[in-house]
Amino acid sequence: SEDFSIGGNFEAKLKGKHDELLLSAEYENREKNGDKTADRSGGGVSYEVFRRDSIGWYLRSEIEMDAITSVDLRSTCAAGLSYRWINKEDHTLVARLGPGYRYTGYESNKEEESTMTLDLGLAHYYRVNDFLSIKTDITYVPALGGSGNGRLVQDSGLVFPLAGNRQWKVRMGIRNEFESEPAVSESLDTTYYTRIIYSWD
Repeated sequence: SEDFSIGGNFEAKLKGKHDELLLSAEYENREKNGDKTADRSGGGVSYEVFRRDSIGWYLRSEIEMDAITSVDLRSTCAAGLSYRWINKEDHTLVARLGPGYRYTGYESNKEEESTMTLDLGLAHYYRVNDFLSIKTDITYVPALGGSGNGRLVQDSGLVFPLAGNRQWKVRMGIRNEFESEPAVSESLDTTYYTRIIYSWD
């Protein structure tokens, strides 16, 4: 077989004592034996504030295009409450809950969707030691009306420094995307990945 893939992920984070602003963008394109197996791009912005130790609020917005799943444009916006179950330097667990809105336009004959949603999220970070850390993000966005389409995204990975350099790291992980009413035949998309990460302050 002959495989070709190209992709990238950019993340900029501004973190203060009580708040955090995150900007992100990603692109992925893969071919196997001349057939395209991945062609997607997207980006997002989120802002989260904790005025108290455990309770806070958040805003987030993201867009996505995915030719393989026939998504011409998916736009998701949400806002709600955040709760920090664990808040330590080497271990954090944050749950999020709030209302949202999602628009999805398709390249296929499937009708476009525009619906209110429920936004559920869970973010977990654990630093095992100075060498290894574990990070997991889970987001579930079910529709509150219309088609009833629900979308679940889970991304988990192991992060460790490359050759003892703290600025260069490696992340190995798995990403699962499930859609209850997809425009294509398969409802689950699973990606195994290895990323080289460069971080700067």
